[in-house]
Amino acid sequence: MVIPGNPILLSNKSNKPSRKDVLHNPFSFLASEQAVFNSARDALYNGIKLLDYVPLRVHIPAYCCQSVLVPFGKLGIEIKFYDIDSNLRPVIKKSDFSRGDVFLLVHFFGIPQDTLSINQLCQEFNMVLVEDCAHTLPDPEARYPVGSIGAFSVYSLRKQLPVPDGGVLVVNNPQIKKHMINNIRLPNLYRMSLRRWLITNFDRVTFILRCHNVLFLKSILRRVFGLTNGLLDGNVSDAPAYDISYITVRVLERLDIKSVIRIRRNNYHYLVNRLANISGLSIPFPSLHDGAVPQVLPLLLSKAEHVKTYMNKKGVFVGRWPGLELPRQVSRSDFPMTFTWVDSCISLPVHQDLKAAHLDIIIKTLKQAIES
Repeated sequence: MVIPGNPILLSNKSNKPSRKDVLHNPFSFLASEQAVFNSARDALYNGIKLLDYVPLRVHIPAYCCQSVLVPFGKLGIEIKFYDIDSNLRPVIKKSDFSRGDVFLLVHFFGIPQDTLSINQLCQEFNMVLVEDCAHTLPDPEARYPVGSIGAFSVYSLRKQLPVPDGGVLVVNNPQIKKHMINNIRLPNLYRMSLRRWLITNFDRVTFILRCHNVLFLKSILRRVFGLTNGLLDGNVSDAPAYDISYITVRVLERLDIKSVIRIRRNNYHYLVNRLANISGLSIPFPSLHDGAVPQVLPLLLSKAEHVKTYMNKKGVFVGRWPGLELPRQVSRSDFPMTFTWVDSCISLPVHQDLKAAHLDIIIKTLKQAIES
């Protein structure tokens, strides 16, 4: 059986909102202005452009992927990296801050940061707080949903939902909201090509049919269709910033976000409770606080690459973020804790498609990988 890292099954919810509501306000429970883009990267770029000025500098965690740098590079903004601690919190050096800087706060793996404290810091130095929520979703039942405090926030739909694209810009700052009317428009809808459809639906078919030897099947498809690893894994989107697929809109129309959040949290706790006593691994976040919507369960262990390779060969998708996407400018000597996470972290899937039987397979395969 293949156990994918991201959800692939569509919801059957019938009490759906109108298409216009979805595109204007996908997270209707948030008191914010919102816009939908092709990707979170496009949402971030357009959010920065809504500011009254072009910032000179942005502070970004060294533990990040290369793609998050692109919007700032396009705008000519200097990038200043900061390290993280053992709990993924920012290591603050106030001497690096200047008035008008942007501070990018990443909610890694869906674990909320102490946003209120960071927001106070940004107010002290008159900086713009931007929340990177690409690894999570906002919880309508939380006191402070992730992404509701910064000047604006961005979300990546394809990391949480069975969609090929979609990024959401959520603007909380009243001054920035004023600029949205004249600068942000509704996205165009497009139909995926047959090639893209095959890429997107490969994991769905193998999951439903409980196929084994998924890596072997992928290798055959690559030879037949000439697809690269990135394409076959669904990581490529070359559509314009304002284009999203009909599939993404359909999923948003049928989204039961409370159910998605409940299942993700339950799956997270299910794995934690059954992995707690396994020697050789550490669970850095054994509990979930208010507002946490986990993308994955992060684990730290010494044989991270071996465990990932073993489990992937068995059909259980295990990630090692950011992998090859770690920015080249980030050095081991300057950011030691970042590399502790890079070297030791694996992520187990907890998404809403998984049942207890799938989670038990994940646990069994992980134990085998550690012992091998």
